[in-house]
This record gives sequence, C-alpha cells and structure tokens, in this order.
Amino acid sequence: MANITFDDFIDQQIAPTDEPEVDWDKERQEWQQNLSQFYELVRAFMGKYIDQGKVRVRRGTKELHEEFIGRYAVETMTLEIGLNKIEFDPVGTNVIGAKGRVDMCSARGTVKFVLVSEDAAEIGGPRIIERAEPVSEPIEPLKHWAWKIATPPPRVRCLELCEESFQDAIMEVLNA
Repeated sequence: MANITFDDFIDQQIAPTDEPEVDWDKERQEWQQNLSQFYELVRAFMGKYIDQGKVRVRRGTKELHEEFIGRYAVETMTLEIGLNKIEFDPVGTNVIGAKGRVDMCSARGTVKFVLVSEDAAEIGGPRIIERAEPVSEPIEPLKHWAWKIATPPPRVRCLELCEESFQDAIMEVLNA
C-alpha cells in the first residue's frame, strides 16, 4: 500500500472533483422523451396493422425507482395481437452501456431494446468508457443516440432497429 497517512487518504476521498454535477431531473426528462420517441417508432412500424384493426394499442403508466433520480412515472405500451399481449416494459435510464432500456415481453419471451450510440453495431455492442486517471479535458458526450435491439449475453451485440427487425422481434417473443 502507498505510504500515505490515513488523514491524507480521507482528505483525498472528500476532495472536490472537477467533474460536473449530473442534472438528474434533466436525465429523467430526456429519458421520458426518448421513451415517447420509442413508442412513436413502434406505432410507425405497426401503423398499417393498427389502422386495419389487427393490432390494438393500449397505453398505461408505471412507476420506476432509479438511484439518484428517485421515483417517477413513465408511460407503458401494450400491443394486442389476437389473444396475444406484448408489453413494453421500460427498465430505466441508469443502465450499464446504454442511455435507456425497454423490454418487450410476452408470456413466451423477451426482447431488449437499448438506446445506444448510433455506431453501437459497428463497435460490437454497448460501450463503457473507463477513466483510469483524471483527464485534463472532458470526454465528449455522445450526441447521436439510436434505439437498437440487444442480443442476449454473454456476447451482447446491437442490431439495427427497422420495421423488419421489429417485426422479427415480435415473432420471436410470440414464438411464431
């Protein structure tokens, strides 16, 4: 162990950092906006079937509790296809490797959607930036986010989300 006194160690632990404070209210609001945009995307992918009355959409709310953010309400969505129900279950914004996650669940399966950087497929999946030591300039935040389908672990990959991949995901959770 390094040769420092316990007093010095304690002082290092409580020393102010140069990292900016996170605005958790803003993070929650962005997450709720991103979630609404995800549901708009789902409606766009299913629009033809909704218009034909073959798919029904139900909206609801759910309470989430996330560390630092606290308790808050989010919108939920359910698709009804015949006797099958597919629920979109928002997990939250404080998830490792992503800016948010929504699980699409039925009685037969689950598919995970993650909000990640647009290049996540190219890098093989979600990425985590680690800092071994302080840097003089802050790491540029990711500016371009996209909803993608996350494959199951251990080798998580992010697949492009488009109408065809979304429909494949529905068939997967319904075991079609």
